[in-house]
Amino acid sequence: MKALTSRSIALHLATNRYDPSHYGQEIEPLRSTEKDFGDYRLISLYSGFEQQYLTDENLTKLNLEQAMQKAAKTLKPNDFFF
Repeated sequence: MKALTSRSIALHLATNRYDPSHYGQEIEPLRSTEKDFGDYRLISLYSGFEQQYLTDENLTKLNLEQAMQKAAKTLKPNDFFF
């Protein structure tokens, strides 16, 4: 009997930037996203996930959509996308 194998991909998003006009009010500056990014990266790395990153300048709607579409095309049943 063939063992089941799965593929795991982690797409990490991190930015300390935001558009206050989107929220309609001023909010406090984002301070811990880089620390959180590092923590989640390590957790997924040690769990065997393939790593993909979008940060600051690279974190655009278009790049996020493309990364998700790419994953959707390659993942199969029983694979993980986090």
